[in-house]
Amino acid sequence: MKDEENSLLVTELPPVDEKSAGGVGAVYSDIERLMSRTMPGRPGPKRRWELSTTGQDEYVQGYGSDPRQSVSYTGLRIPTLASSPANRYLFQLVTAKVGAGRRVRVRGMRQFLSIAHLQAAVFGEGITKPYVEELMVGSPFWRFQDGNVSWHLMKIGPTGFGISKASDAQSLNYRFTTTSALLYGGVPTFPATDVNPRGRPDFYTTITGYTPPNAGVPYGAPLDAQLGAFTDLRFPWNSNQAWNALDIPVVGPCYIALFASVKQTNPSSRGVLSPAPTDLGALTPESRFLLAYPNTIYWRVGGSLILEDM
Repeated sequence: MKDEENSLLVTELPPVDEKSAGGVGAVYSDIERLMSRTMPGRPGPKRRWELSTTGQDEYVQGYGSDPRQSVSYTGLRIPTLASSPANRYLFQLVTAKVGAGRRVRVRGMRQFLSIAHLQAAVFGEGITKPYVEELMVGSPFWRFQDGNVSWHLMKIGPTGFGISKASDAQSLNYRFTTTSALLYGGVPTFPATDVNPRGRPDFYTTITGYTPPNAGVPYGAPLDAQLGAFTDLRFPWNSNQAWNALDIPVVGPCYIALFASVKQTNPSSRGVLSPAPTDLGALTPESRFLLAYPNTIYWRVGGSLILEDM
């Protein structure tokens, strides 16, 4: 696999006028920019950039997600195998390295979570292939009856915890990554038909046995006391205020990492809303989706970090 297919999506935007951009990523107004250019000693706009999750997605193979026919897409796919409380999937969503002597501020973050139903569909020439019906979770407190997600913004020492293993694959790493990946502790297992000659899975989502590293607890210390472990979607993916949502100073050397711990649901054993309410408008979009597609599971998880030089 090409290294760039497992790399972070990096979006670096220049300062923009808040009026023309509707508040998205606004840093300085036109007046402030003019003053920074004409007043001696006044610092100019500081560099601000955003790092986002991207990872392998088996459902873009054959089509590609970009001109280079990559099999990567926004977020990380969550394996379909239901997880137990002791074997929650631990994802390292986004990672920023802060070098020695460097000072940055975490100015914001985003969270992304989706659910989906997979069914067969007939494509051209009568070929039957899986069809994914996906919904981004927008209700901040919604969860499955037997599944949920926790989020963790952590500060990790400069050496990290990474050791390469033969079982590492695209978007699948042992203990730690500098990009985005599902992390594992014990060697994961896969169907023999899904493992290449080097012993690596073609797609990690076919996993049949999984043990998280560090007993499922993210490495490091909370970057902020309120963000070390939380369970709601308080930083929406499509927020137009994300670039100014936080102000946390960080001094290197260290890594800043956003983790997600996912308890995957089991459609065959979880509770069912029955009978369905007569007023479906009383339900959240996610619950209505679940009524329409009873085999829905968690599908994709992701996040982003917005940083600024100090």
